[in-house]
Amino acid sequence: MTFPITKQTRFIILSRSRTGSNYLNSLLGNHENIKTYGELFNLDSLSKKDMEIALQDPIKYLKGKLYRNYPSYIKAVGFKIFYYHAKKEQLHPEIPKNAHRDFKKKLRDFNRLIKSSYNIQEIGERLENVWKLLKDDRELKVIHLKRRNKLETYISLKRVIVSNQWKNIKGQYRQKKDKTINISYEECYTFFQKMKNWEEEFDDFFSNHDIIEVNYEELVDEIEDIMNKIYTFLNVQFELTSSKYHKQSKTQISTILKNYQELKHRFEKTEWGTYFTE
Repeated sequence: MTFPITKQTRFIILSRSRTGSNYLNSLLGNHENIKTYGELFNLDSLSKKDMEIALQDPIKYLKGKLYRNYPSYIKAVGFKIFYYHAKKEQLHPEIPKNAHRDFKKKLRDFNRLIKSSYNIQEIGERLENVWKLLKDDRELKVIHLKRRNKLETYISLKRVIVSNQWKNIKGQYRQKKDKTINISYEECYTFFQKMKNWEEEFDDFFSNHDIIEVNYEELVDEIEDIMNKIYTFLNVQFELTSSKYHKQSKTQISTILKNYQELKHRFEKTEWGTYFTE
């Protein structure tokens, strides 16, 4: 596959939800020399127009964003993509039983639209070509964003599904008192293993690319140093920017998770034991 010659560095933020991807994308997007997009292939959250384009011709849709020339002051262009984006399975998402009613409605509406208007097999094959294009583009730089504490990722995911508050923009809403939850050992283990498999799979998938690993915890604690490394990676000058996104909660995991001590004991001698440090 041939790629157009552009003046900008092309990059992706590769990750999954609840790992700080909005935070990082906002930091990069506020740099005067960087153009960032959000989740171009989070299909059920796109505008109707963008979703139709993405489903009918995802390669054309992507090239219209990433593979075109921008004004000369833009030095890098990128977007967020999660491990499960641009996949056939994305076309019929499961609806969590305890999800917020608005979130359930959005997923049901999306499922009905896909089933009534599209051939899932054909659309799935087209979407898979997005990953092929990204892999074939050896000039594409990959920022692989990970969150070391996968327990925090899972709890954050569980809570936003119920609340449907996926972003915390300063002043957008008042933080409510955190509700406690209970998570089984089997749930945790399955999630931890799935995350590990995804991270290893995509490290291998993009092994022939320039790739930098960024840990959310380090990004928060050492923002200036980590952002400097990312800007160097993207070939743009350092500029310390701010983000409009903030953590959803500052409550300790041991307070939110009712069976924290039980899980801590069961995972104590496993590779996941470091997630239980409170």
